Amino acid sequence: MLEMKGSDVLKLSFSLLWLEVSVLVCMNLSIVLSGSVILNIALILYLEMLCLLVVLLCSLVLLKGCGRNWMLFWT
Repeated sequence: MLEMKGSDVLKLSFSLLWLEVSVLVCMNLSIVLSGSVILNIALILYLEMLCLLVVLLCSLVLLKGCGRNWMLFWT
């Protein structure tokens, strides 16, 4: 079974958040340049997915901190 340390989970979460922020900046630039309503809707959906990702990663860190196997979260 795959084992991850708490520091590995934090590094992964920060890497994913950095990727999310960079994509978000690119989307904001494209919305400003095009003014498209469809892109505004896509941005809202993207922000909701970002919030869900943060909650998921925080849950993984908390489960690891409680001494539980983090793979139990997926089952």
